[in-house]
Amino acid sequence: MSKLLNAGFTNLFKSRIFYMGMLVMIAQPIYLIMLYYQEMKQNVSQGSRLEDSMTVILLMISIIIAVLSSSLCGTEYHDRTLQNKIAIGHSRINIYLTSLIINVIACAFFLLLNFAVLFSVGNIVIGAFEMTTSEIIRTLLMEISVTTTYASIFTMIAMLIQTRSTSSVVSVLSVMSMFFSGISVFQKLQQADESTNTIFYNFLSDFLPSCQSMRIMQENLPSNSAQMVGYDFLIIAVTTIIGVFIFRRKDLK
Repeated sequence: MSKLLNAGFTNLFKSRIFYMGMLVMIAQPIYLIMLYYQEMKQNVSQGSRLEDSMTVILLMISIIIAVLSSSLCGTEYHDRTLQNKIAIGHSRINIYLTSLIINVIACAFFLLLNFAVLFSVGNIVIGAFEMTTSEIIRTLLMEISVTTTYASIFTMIAMLIQTRSTSSVVSVLSVMSMFFSGISVFQKLQQADESTNTIFYNFLSDFLPSCQSMRIMQENLPSNSAQMVGYDFLIIAVTTIIGVFIFRRKDLK
């Protein structure tokens, strides 16, 4: 499997989408910091803006990993690299898991790069974070959990759809539909009153990755984050099992 990982990282580092993602991770916090700095100069109260900025990148990362995973897997299908890996004896399970690992690591790298820029530049321009070190670490781990869930979903889509353009479109549409669904769930919860059964919508707000992302953006560290992480592991396990099961039986053209 080490050879598969080496080849996977080589393809990742050749990807223009990966470097475009890095550029976004660097530019986004710098832009927000400059925006907040202008507000400080105008004596506009900013609250815990640096902390809030830690989480607003989640939607962008989900879109980037959707396109990146489709591009990496689609290229392997197109170049018949994937078929050649199978021909020389690599198992389909290892091939699938390698793609998942590469996507998960890419997500974690994007998050940590974004935070590193936010933390270093933000401390110089605006000032220190108000969150404790423990809270920052837990928030980062929560973000990694959610983005890993996205990576597992989009890996499944990319590995099961051979056409790069089709899998990219399906993945991006999936991102948008999940976030619109998340907005709908929060609207339902806000409209709920004592006579309305909110158990189902409360479950969705904890379960759906898009709802988790929105809650993290609103609260930084939701009170039931451990339960949300548990749901993430469940989604990761189910999508991986389904993906591997279908991929092992897929006729590779």
